[in-house]
Amino acid sequence: MPWTVSSRADLGRAGAAPDREIRLPAALDLLPKPAALGRFAECHHLRRQFTVPRQLHDDVERRAAIIAGMEDNASRPARVLVLYHSQDGHTKMMADLVAQGAGSVPLTEVRLKNVAEATADDLLWCDGVAAGSPTHMGTIAWEMKRWWDETARPLWPKIEGKLGCAFSSSGGLAGGGELTCLTLLIVLMNYGLLVFGVPDYVAPGQTLHYGPICAGRPRNEGDREACRRLGRRLAEWVQVLICHRPEHAPQNAAYVRFP
Repeated sequence: MPWTVSSRADLGRAGAAPDREIRLPAALDLLPKPAALGRFAECHHLRRQFTVPRQLHDDVERRAAIIAGMEDNASRPARVLVLYHSQDGHTKMMADLVAQGAGSVPLTEVRLKNVAEATADDLLWCDGVAAGSPTHMGTIAWEMKRWWDETARPLWPKIEGKLGCAFSSSGGLAGGGELTCLTLLIVLMNYGLLVFGVPDYVAPGQTLHYGPICAGRPRNEGDREACRRLGRRLAEWVQVLICHRPEHAPQNAAYVRFP
């Protein structure tokens, strides 16, 4: 008689009978089967039976754990960390707006931390991080770089798979803000974070492809909306890719993306 695998306990009982037929939940059948299943998996559809040899029991258990994790993520809020350093208060203004944008997405929790107070636990907690730094000599501030070199270092590469994006304030137009955003994205990529760009325009002729940049403080509604849009987009992608809520995809957005 086939067994229905719905928990790790079931998997343990099945382990005592290596050639018994095991009926997997539909969600497991939806995941790609390893080539090792060979003829056992061919032509089998949802809730069909297939025989699992002993050496594949661990793989079945791993798949069950993945599904359990997906179910846990789908039942909790998305978690966004806005991490920043600010010297003159301008990047802090941007960070506030980024956090506001992230918090506008339903079922999203936001932590706003500067590098002086943020800990490695904040990075572990979040699903996605927006990192913001002033532009100093065309690149990120040393305080931000030190945080990733020292505070976050024990987590490398344990946080691989989280989402990341960047923003920056510089002393003036063409002051290197986009270079700073790109440098921040490179730092995040070294930790295995998945970074993204934003194709939207927030005002005629104003976009945030690599992250919002401001000459000093956010000076107009376009600057402010660029910051809010980054936070909102980060929260949207966390909702879709980590919390499995496709209704939050940017493609379904009701707000104007291309004015």
